[in-house]
Amino acid sequence: MKAHCGTWMWSFAAGVLLIGLGACGGLGGPNPPNHYYVLNAASTASAIGVGQAQHGPLIGVSPVSLPAYLDQAGITTRGAGNEVVRAEYDRWAGPLGSEITRVVGENLALMVPTDRLTTTQTGRSISLDYLVEIEIAAFERDQSGAVQLVARWSLFSQDGNNLLTMQTSRISRPTSGSDYDSDAAAMSSALEALCHDIAAAIRENLATPRTTKAPPKATK
Repeated sequence: MKAHCGTWMWSFAAGVLLIGLGACGGLGGPNPPNHYYVLNAASTASAIGVGQAQHGPLIGVSPVSLPAYLDQAGITTRGAGNEVVRAEYDRWAGPLGSEITRVVGENLALMVPTDRLTTTQTGRSISLDYLVEIEIAAFERDQSGAVQLVARWSLFSQDGNNLLTMQTSRISRPTSGSDYDSDAAAMSSALEALCHDIAAAIRENLATPRTTKAPPKATK
């Protein structure tokens, strides 16, 4: 009888302990809060091409293409070897591709400069002076603590019908800390450097004298 009573008391005590732990948020405790991050465009002071933007060229920026491993809500960093690490509670405030496209548009508007730039495809027929297409191959913090950006980009004229240049930019930017806010800041800096490359190509083309063909002579 005593043994039976002791077993019952032990079971009762264990049950009370589990209920108490559950009331305190479970065995693992409460989940930490989510943190959300955005990318920032260049400041006016750092955009070396800043000038009078009115009547600038009409530029279209196509939605940026991302590999599937980066096109995720959780911020992705590079682990050892082929491993990637995805944050569980630190996330992008919006789709990363949309964030990159937005920042590229804001940067190019400052750096070219122009106030006639679109990053949306409305289905309307707009005659563009230049079209920018960007394909991201890598864009994450590596194990050394630096953000690595590899971007293949193309610049078209004549409403996207004439390829002017196709280049690959490889950019590295150190982070100021080991937190995700530092990652987002370094990624913004890398995008700024990429946009300087693209804006330079646009300005160079704008400065190139246009040659026009003389009309053919009439035959008698």
